[in-house]
Amino acid sequence: MKKQIISYRLYNWRYTIARLSVVGLFVGLASLMFWYAPAGLRQAEIDQVASLDFKTLFSGQNIIDFPYKLLQLASLKVFGLSNLAVKLPSLLFGGLSLLGFFWLIAHWINRKTALIASAIVMSTSQLMIMIQDGTPGIMFIFWQIVIMILLTKVSQFLPSLQQLKANKNKATLALILPALGVVLGLSVYTPMVLFLPLLLVGLALGHPKPRLLIKQFNLRLMLPGIIGFILIISPLILQIITEPAIIKSLINLQPAPANIFQPLTDVVNFWSPRPEFLAQPVFGLGALVIAIIGAFSLGQQYFSVRSMAIFYLTLINLIICLSLAHNPSIVLWLPLAMMVAYGIHSITLSWMTIFPLNPYPRVFGSLVISLTVVILSLTGIDILLKNYAYTPNLAHQFRQDLHLLDQQLRTDKTTDLIVADQAEFNFYKHLKRNNLQVKIFDTQTDYSQAIFTKKAFQNSVGLTASTIINDSHRQDSDRFYLYQKNQN
Repeated sequence: MKKQIISYRLYNWRYTIARLSVVGLFVGLASLMFWYAPAGLRQAEIDQVASLDFKTLFSGQNIIDFPYKLLQLASLKVFGLSNLAVKLPSLLFGGLSLLGFFWLIAHWINRKTALIASAIVMSTSQLMIMIQDGTPGIMFIFWQIVIMILLTKVSQFLPSLQQLKANKNKATLALILPALGVVLGLSVYTPMVLFLPLLLVGLALGHPKPRLLIKQFNLRLMLPGIIGFILIISPLILQIITEPAIIKSLINLQPAPANIFQPLTDVVNFWSPRPEFLAQPVFGLGALVIAIIGAFSLGQQYFSVRSMAIFYLTLINLIICLSLAHNPSIVLWLPLAMMVAYGIHSITLSWMTIFPLNPYPRVFGSLVISLTVVILSLTGIDILLKNYAYTPNLAHQFRQDLHLLDQQLRTDKTTDLIVADQAEFNFYKHLKRNNLQVKIFDTQTDYSQAIFTKKAFQNSVGLTASTIINDSHRQDSDRFYLYQKNQN
């Protein structure tokens, strides 16, 4: 029977089909999150774009998250001001995060588990929400995954000292260690990643294999990475010396909540989710049950480096979540996602172990697991879309201003002057890439024809609007005012 199954061409293409299906799911979800729910910009994204300025990017508080901001500036420069241009960096870093997560699980467990886990965490977690948000929240997850990938590559040189002496391995390690230094340096610019070195310290103290790896490396081998790290963080150190408050922002210190366990409660809060941007719970109920199974499976393998790494990562992120009161959707995503992967692996391995030779239960188990993945994915997609399309406190956070403006400019070819208030100018100035004229409102200027933002028109004196452009998604629906001077 095995030979007959293997002889099918479809069987030989199974991993390719599965990978394409996961990629298709990602593209479909990203498209839905961009153009269906919520299909707009929230105030935090508008403030993010308004604060972007290449001249001041490396000074003061602006230096925080500069890799993300630099890419966002490039996106706005190339594509102009649009919803996609604002959110494009998050889409890229989010896609790379999912790709990195797949790589980690494929190398830590196997490809089958990586494909199943990627499909589940993609559709039932808050990652898709962060991917469509034009703020640097995704960077915390991205840097954690990249650092763990590089550490995994380094750990491949652990078994013996002779392996390090091979020329091929030396050349590979000579590339990985400087890359690790550069990545660690860039990650320091993201709030809360400063706590990640505690993971390395914990592993070095708690497990003999990482200690052996550290002993094997001489200073000459690590020197390029150390130099790269120092060079990358030098601008940050200089800014901290002149403005020590930057450290507070990097730690992301926030006032403690009334209930210190509130962030942890949000992880399993199915009964009364709070009306915030990242809705609770972080994972669906089914995915959380699988994550619990994964945690139990990891507990049985506590002696392995990878199990200990996940538990240390979970502990550090829990401390961040509870002490800094940060949203668990960002902080706890990676540990929970990895536990989901180990839960899937534990379930499939247990079932296959019960029936090592009988093919019928193995096929039946595969069908049940496939059905479970489909149900979890569809349920997660349905919850995400309905929450962000129909929950009033969430849906009203997003503005359709750029869509309304683009629609108006397409229908009215004669009006291409946009008047913005002083506070809005830094946001709307990026429209210049679209050959539009953007000017700060000035009461002394006599405009014969212009599109006024709401704030600019409210601050005007003696002007009467010919048309008001409304947004049906918001309570304060009047977004733009069309002014045309009376020629009589």
